[in-house]
Formats: sequence, C-alpha cells, structure tokens
Amino acid sequence: MRKSLLLLLLLLLKVRDVVSWHSLLSSSSLKPTTHTRTALAAANTGAATDSNIEIRHCRYSELPECANLIMKAFQEEEEESDDELLLSEMQQAFPRQEPERAHYRMLVAVHGDDETVVGFVDVNFRYQKQKSTRRPYVGNLCVSDSFRRKGLARALVQAAQQFVVLQSNRPCTTMYVRVESSNKAARQLYEREGYQRIDNPDCSNGSMILLTKELL
Repeated sequence: MRKSLLLLLLLLLKVRDVVSWHSLLSSSSLKPTTHTRTALAAANTGAATDSNIEIRHCRYSELPECANLIMKAFQEEEEESDDELLLSEMQQAFPRQEPERAHYRMLVAVHGDDETVVGFVDVNFRYQKQKSTRRPYVGNLCVSDSFRRKGLARALVQAAQQFVVLQSNRPCTTMYVRVESSNKAARQLYEREGYQRIDNPDCSNGSMILLTKELL
C-alpha cells in the first residue's frame, strides 16, 4: 500500500528531525537495560510457537533485512519498489543513543542460528504538542510470510507493550496504534489484544483509525 509506505517514511523523517547523529556508539552502549531485558524475556516466554525464535532489539546491521521485510508486507504487487529510500530513512532514524533510544526503538524477531529477521515492530514516543508530552505508538508490525499464523505478530506487540511499561525513565500505562480501516487482519489482531477504537483527530475521512489500550 503506497499510503502505508509514505506514512512510514514521514514517520522516520520526523524521528530523524529530533535526533543528532554525531557518532555510532560502541557495542557496549547498545546493550539493553535490565528493564528491557526483563520485558523481552517475558515476551519470548511461550508467546510464539517456534522455540527457535527470539525477540530482541534490532541491530544496525539488520536494517536491510528489516526494510526488505517491511516492503514485502506493505507494498502492493503493482507498485515500484523503493527499498533503498526506505533503508536510508531507517538508517538515519536508527536510535543510537539517549535520548533517541528513549523516544524510538526497533524490535525484531529472529530465527535460527543465523538469526534471520522474520518479524519487525517499532515503538515511537510521539510528541503531543497540545499536552506537552509524548505518547507511545506501536507501528510497522510485519511478519515474514512463512512465519505468519504462529503467534509471532502477537508476541511482537506484547514485547513492544512490555518495553513501554518497563521504561524506567518514562512510565507509561497507555499504548496507541494507527491502522488503515481497510486492514481487517491488523484491526482484529489489535482488538484481540484489547485495543479499542477512539476518535482520530488527524484523519477526518476515517481511512486511518486510532486504537488504544490501557497497559496497567
């Protein structure tokens, strides 16, 4: 869906605008906090049916796989592929250091000893100007074709939720997600997870709906 890809690119551009890209961190700086490890460990416990799958933070080197997965999930067959543009935006938006890592985080599901990326989701704390605060949004949820209908999408959503709840410097109890009204499968997934529809002030024609869930 061209609209979905455009929304993703706009989101990544907004993330990039609030990030200063001075240098890559050392590998030790990319290690998750104790709170994050606890959240991801909980999400990995029985959430997906395949024991060879692990959900963890995305590595910079995995972004090409993630971009390819997103393109396959959201792009319609007749549309022209623009993997390089998407990858470039994802590389620029990649959360390298604080406070960027507190505002935006990418999670992946990897499979097997070679850790092939088979699932992706991100969490974006979007700034709400009216309330001078940030709201956590889960987005860009996608799963490789061969790993669908195995509980992996649900596990990724749960990992994103638990990450938000256990952010020690940003306690949040409410999660948000925007979904195209025509995407019945996505709507059903989030509704099964307890998300409920609320008014979306950013979309008057109803093509993009807003869902929310109280996490605690």
